[in-house]
Amino acid sequence: MNLPAIALLVVYCAALLLLTIYSPHRLHLIRLLRRALALVDPAPPDRWPSLTVQLPLYNEPGVAARLIDSVSRLRYPGRLDIQVLDESTDRTRSGKILRRVLVERDRAS
Repeated sequence: MNLPAIALLVVYCAALLLLTIYSPHRLHLIRLLRRALALVDPAPPDRWPSLTVQLPLYNEPGVAARLIDSVSRLRYPGRLDIQVLDESTDRTRSGKILRRVLVERDRAS
């Protein structure tokens, strides 16, 4: 074997040795982290941040009613704003769909 091949083999073996030493240490740190995270159970905040859900719609009459109905069922302990952003150019009118979904929901209640 020539000198460059031997040098490359030495560097390769040194890298393997370092990885062999480093890997169990990383596993130990991961085990400690999982143990620490299992002990922490954070309490809910006193004041929840506000949450805004945006529903962009564009010519989707079949999806609009289901989407608005699904999002209106969200429960969040803080302030929840739902924005329906309708840029439709066809018969999709989220205002009409929104009123229809809410009326149907009130009737079901």
